[in-house]
Amino acid sequence: MTILKSACSAFMAALLVACGGGGGGGGSNGNPTITSAPAGTANCSASAPLSRSPVAVSALSNIVPLGNLNPQGGHVFPTDHHYFFTSNTSSFTTLTNVVAPASIVITNVQQQTRSGGGMPTLVDYAMTFFPCADVKMTFGHLSSIAPALLSQIGSFGDACNPSYNINGVNYQQCNKSVSIAVAEGVMVGTMGGTNQQGFDVGAYDRRTTLAFVNPTRSTEQGSDFNPNHTACFIDYIAGADADAMRAILGSGGSRRTIAPVCGQAMQDIAGTAQGRWFLDASSSEPQGVALVHDNVDPTQAVISVGNSVPSLGIGTYVFKPTASGKINADFSRVTADGTVYCFEPSPQADKHIVLQMPTGSTLLIAGVSGSNCGSGFVMPVGATPFSR
Repeated sequence: MTILKSACSAFMAALLVACGGGGGGGGSNGNPTITSAPAGTANCSASAPLSRSPVAVSALSNIVPLGNLNPQGGHVFPTDHHYFFTSNTSSFTTLTNVVAPASIVITNVQQQTRSGGGMPTLVDYAMTFFPCADVKMTFGHLSSIAPALLSQIGSFGDACNPSYNINGVNYQQCNKSVSIAVAEGVMVGTMGGTNQQGFDVGAYDRRTTLAFVNPTRSTEQGSDFNPNHTACFIDYIAGADADAMRAILGSGGSRRTIAPVCGQAMQDIAGTAQGRWFLDASSSEPQGVALVHDNVDPTQAVISVGNSVPSLGIGTYVFKPTASGKINADFSRVTADGTVYCFEPSPQADKHIVLQMPTGSTLLIAGVSGSNCGSGFVMPVGATPFSR
């Protein structure tokens, strides 16, 4: 039995699966790698270069903080983007307009087709844009592109990448590089509609660098705007919209109240088990493991497991961390001290989990039959090794 951290609703689960994190050669938030700002774009002169939310805040039910986990959809590590969801949960047919939150330059538009895996075929869109030269922003899983904008983009037919598969779901991505200026408040697309009620929103600031233990493991190396520069989109909005958006940060009916309320994409602590771990020399996220805190309730700890631990199923394993002892230790207490630590996910599963750090940059993990750790837990032969 795998313990899965609850999503805010069924439609959120559908959207998260559609994210397809970790596949297809795309960059952050499913968008292709952007190495620099558009030529001629001015540096950011204001701390908040956006003047409004891209969606009327009154139309939103919640905004999921940074750091969400969804191993089934490829997001083993904390996400570097938000999910915006509409308040219209009774119908999957209502479209909500998405507008330019400032005067922006769109540099890339992507069309993604998802099919198979027992899910209906879905075509959605993503875009990359700049409000100023220091900050790249992304929209993902838009249900449509505004007709006026689509006429400037043209056909996607000659710009498609090879298809790829994640957990039985097929994806086809087509990317168009463009340079299209859009004025503040002009419609760029819609969110909602068939099979999804929300979309992704990301921000990457080249002036800010997150303290990952090994930043070279992040995707999009060579870009000024890779996930090492993830920022909170809401922090770039001036005026009343920002406060209203912070008030709905959470999942479903739960709200994040512990700072930073915008969530955290980076939780690494050097020399401890906390943070992201990789199976081999690659940076494959679906094969990784993350030992982090929940993005809505950080008092809960989560072991997020991809597809590379034979003794554990893909999923998120949640527990209440303790300040002492070897059982359910907070990840920041797990170090290369020769100790085997044991974890009992809640609600009770048919397995407990053991961890050990042979060195400050290596980790062993295994699932062991039985819901309780007992008093004599050891690291079994065949535990899966990870590194940073």
